[in-house]
Amino acid sequence: MSRTSRVAQLTVAALAALAALALPVVMTPTASADIGHCLKYLERIGIDTERSHDNACAHGELGFHSDYHFERCVDELLDSGVKAYDARRACERATW
Repeated sequence: MSRTSRVAQLTVAALAALAALALPVVMTPTASADIGHCLKYLERIGIDTERSHDNACAHGELGFHSDYHFERCVDELLDSGVKAYDARRACERATW
């Protein structure tokens, strides 16, 4: 076997091993947040959800990546009459 063939085989083997190691990273689902978790929590505690709640929970959904959006979610729910404890819990659920 020539030296070139062995180098080519080793290169292919190394690339295959690298691809096998990278596959789990590629296949891992991204963390997802869901506005629905926030709204369901609000409904479960007896709040009739409105458009303002949708908007607040949408910020909560973005709160997974940003404290600003999480706090905005809480503030908007507080402004719509949701108690502080419940507002934080709802916004936490939006980041799930």
